[in-house]
Amino acid sequence: MISRAARLITMAACSLVLCSARATGPFPAMHETEAGLPDHVIYRPVDLSPFGANHRLPVIGWVNGGCVRGSTYASFLEDLASHGYIVVAPGNVITAAPKTAAPAPARKLTLTERIHRIKPPETTTAQLVAGVDWVLAQGQRGNSPYAGKIDNEALAMMGHSCGGMQALEASVDPRVKTTVVLASGYWRLGGDLPGIALNRATLQRLHGPVLYLYGGSGDIVQVDAEADFFEIDQVPIVKAHREAGHGLSLREPQGGDYGKLVVDWLDWQLRGERGAAATFVGKDCRLCTNPVWDIEKKHIDKN
Repeated sequence: MISRAARLITMAACSLVLCSARATGPFPAMHETEAGLPDHVIYRPVDLSPFGANHRLPVIGWVNGGCVRGSTYASFLEDLASHGYIVVAPGNVITAAPKTAAPAPARKLTLTERIHRIKPPETTTAQLVAGVDWVLAQGQRGNSPYAGKIDNEALAMMGHSCGGMQALEASVDPRVKTTVVLASGYWRLGGDLPGIALNRATLQRLHGPVLYLYGGSGDIVQVDAEADFFEIDQVPIVKAHREAGHGLSLREPQGGDYGKLVVDWLDWQLRGERGAAATFVGKDCRLCTNPVWDIEKKHIDKN
């Protein structure tokens, strides 16, 4: 439990840094760029004093949708950090553009037109891994604010859309305990994408549990997520969706309902929390009994 004194310190610190508001976790969170890692953003609890030998920070490697550097996911990722995680992502945080009058309805693009508009990635899987390596190393350095506070045995890879492809690539790393794939999967709709090396062989090298969340029939990756779920049979895997479209709810405050599912999955996979596992485990799991969601799973429930 975080002490009252620690809460007061955290509240004071929040007046001086970029902190999340209305986070769902117990630790007010922030994002920053470290001098030793200038090409990445770190999302973390503001006050690190509650963390140590008995309560370390699991690490999450994240890649933005489109594999772009400019992130608009700060509310979601800071909310993850508020639950006692440290998230590291290639790129920088950008402020959402102010809302203006809605443009006239545009013609719906064909699938071919949408594919042709896909830009080459601005990030690489190597950059994702480099950020994670930096954070893990800081946990072992005596002069680092993260010294003794990082759980090197609790690492997840995660990303949205193109970012999910790079997260899958990185998940062949033996240190990775679990992977969260958000509106993504091995690309089957138009040939290989520039800068993405993900293939079917990669899927067969995954060694930890995987969560696939996508946006239903209106999501361009529906075919890919469904096919990945069919092909991956060597590890526990869950696939869930509702009709939300490709953006899911990740840019809503705290990541919306998709964000809550991600927190439950990570709390279960990286901390072993049984209450969080109940969202996914058993025939009467919380997702299983929610009429809004469709869920399939393999190797999750005990026979």
